Amino acid sequence: MKNDVKLSVNGRKDAIFNYFEVNDEGIKQRVDDLFKRIEEFAKNCKDSTDFETKFASSDLNQEYINLMTEVGTKCKSKVYTVDQSEMPSEADIIKEDIEYEMKDAVDSVGRRVRRDANEKMLSEARSTPIIGDVLEAKQYMDYFGRFKKKKDKDE
Repeated sequence: MKNDVKLSVNGRKDAIFNYFEVNDEGIKQRVDDLFKRIEEFAKNCKDSTDFETKFASSDLNQEYINLMTEVGTKCKSKVYTVDQSEMPSEADIIKEDIEYEMKDAVDSVGRRVRRDANEKMLSEARSTPIIGDVLEAKQYMDYFGRFKKKKDKDE
């Protein structure tokens, strides 16, 4: 059986044993029996898509659904608890939010200062006789160069 098909089969089996406390030996036996038949069925599939397609229309799928329904009604759900020591406190969360907001505000002010300085530098450069003429000439060349490039592309 291919790995992707095996993952599909094992995922269904894990859905039973990872989320429910299956203590009834009769149910365990029926689960094992059903999955032996599903594994046999899966050996003839070329990939997981093929398996899922064939499995969805097979009688094994209905048996699996019926068994899951029985397990869900007769067996207790497993309870997973989260270790509270690993979770950040509310104060830590607020602190991180404030740090993020402050960093964002500083970055925003920095961008504004850099933009204003850049505009002032370009304004001064344009008002300088030789540099201003060069910048203006380059601007015209770039502007009219667009038309030439477009014309070349059309031809």
